[in-house]
Amino acid sequence: MKNLKNFFLLFILIACQNKTDIKTTNQENIIPVSITTPKISYIEYSENYTANISGDPLTYVFPEVPGKFIRYVVSEGQYVKKDDIIAYLDRSTVGLEFNEYPVKSPTSGKVHLMNINAGQLISPSTPIAQIYGIPVAIIKLPSIYYNKVKIGDKIQIYSSELSISEVSTIYYKSSIIDPLSQTFEIRARVNKFPIGAFANAKITLEKREKAIVIPTSAILGLDKKYVFILDGDRAYKRVIKIGISNEEYTEVLEGLNLNDKIIVEGQYNLQDGSKVRVIK
Repeated sequence: MKNLKNFFLLFILIACQNKTDIKTTNQENIIPVSITTPKISYIEYSENYTANISGDPLTYVFPEVPGKFIRYVVSEGQYVKKDDIIAYLDRSTVGLEFNEYPVKSPTSGKVHLMNINAGQLISPSTPIAQIYGIPVAIIKLPSIYYNKVKIGDKIQIYSSELSISEVSTIYYKSSIIDPLSQTFEIRARVNKFPIGAFANAKITLEKREKAIVIPTSAILGLDKKYVFILDGDRAYKRVIKIGISNEEYTEVLEGLNLNDKIIVEGQYNLQDGSKVRVIK
């Protein structure tokens, strides 16, 4: 009898435990989230490209006659005017003596010397120097952006290695697209960069003055973009159509109102209709 009583007591305890377990299992998981609302703001999309700092124009200095190189009479980086003397040649040969022959600059600009050595034989096809005009940043862009940039647009030229940054304006845009590389060239004048350097160019390709924007991190989906909207204590999926997007914000063209509560943290753990708790 005592054993039978113990059996029933054990049965009741197990039944109560199972009931508690079932109740615990059936409790809905509540996911902590953070929310924000859409806002109207300026937004832009920019990309970075390599800029080659050169001179415009870039002109090579060639001697008009052959001879032995004697010496340069200008220094690297010196500014010269058209017809200023750059160097001298010796045209003398056996039995013939000539005065030193001057090699003159064909244009005005800064000189880059080609390091010709004294006594070196040179011909009219041998460049002895380059003359750089106004320092410019030369950038090549993919053809898909041809209609997105125009003369007069502002661009930022910068180099972390040189600790130089300046804002300039596009003054030249090529009228053709290279059929092989499918690129086109733009140019902007620079004041701080040395000729021959490489830099980065940040170019704004799209912009909107007053757009409805939300944090880019809130957006999910690959082909079809969506966000989670807070409604009461539930999160619901909302499909949206987007426009300009950058790392921080994305323009929303369709699908949202300014008073919608967008989930910006915790959204990766959600399903349509998930129960949530707002933490901030």
